[in-house]
Amino acid sequence: MNVIICEDERIYRKSISEKIKQWMHFTNTEDVQLILFSSTGELLEKWEQLSADLLFLDIQFIDEMNGMELAKLIRQKDEQVPIVFVTSTDAYVYEGYSVSALRYLRKPIRYEEIAECMDIAYKQYRLSANRFFTVSENGNRFLIPYQDILYFEARSPHTIVRKRSDPGEIRLKLRFSELPERLMPEIFVRCHRSYIVNIAHVRSIKRNELMMSNQDLLPISRPYLASINGVFDRYYLEGILKNAVDTV
Repeated sequence: MNVIICEDERIYRKSISEKIKQWMHFTNTEDVQLILFSSTGELLEKWEQLSADLLFLDIQFIDEMNGMELAKLIRQKDEQVPIVFVTSTDAYVYEGYSVSALRYLRKPIRYEEIAECMDIAYKQYRLSANRFFTVSENGNRFLIPYQDILYFEARSPHTIVRKRSDPGEIRLKLRFSELPERLMPEIFVRCHRSYIVNIAHVRSIKRNELMMSNQDLLPISRPYLASINGVFDRYYLEGILKNAVDTV
């Protein structure tokens, strides 16, 4: 798992790095690599060559592109990578929603806040990395990375796959009812008779609808509300609560 820290003040680069290493120690996690940048320009220049699984990004930089502007450029290329803003001001907090920020942390940052972000991003990394949805269609075999799937939609006579990396859709001659047994229940959950969503891309849940990372709004049927809330909580909170207990 590659964690990128882009922060122009050395004291905060060091602070975030040390807290991540502390989290690695408490969770016995060894497969995390830290990549540090002090400039948004340098990070943008090298972004295409990086494989990022989590980004801690300062917002205020002197005499160069600020972190929010960089995040918007990154989102044009990568809708998936979790972005955590670290800053000394609340001025951009609402703008952070436009780039689906995972968290917005005020300096000085507490260990518990870093641990929460690491729990969420690492779980997403472990569940999605190197896992694929496979299907054969008209003699062609499709392999779609789990992390690239936003949701499945039943649209008779097809099953539609909506991907984050493609504004279009994939139409499959596959029974929608067959999907659950072929998907990981830790990641994919039914929210409606016509929709199965990737919980890693769910950004908010209301009583009647949820919002995906691409801003799509999908309906929630009452029979599925409890199950989708349960999967959401386990995905985003289970590791956080365990980490809190372990560090008391």
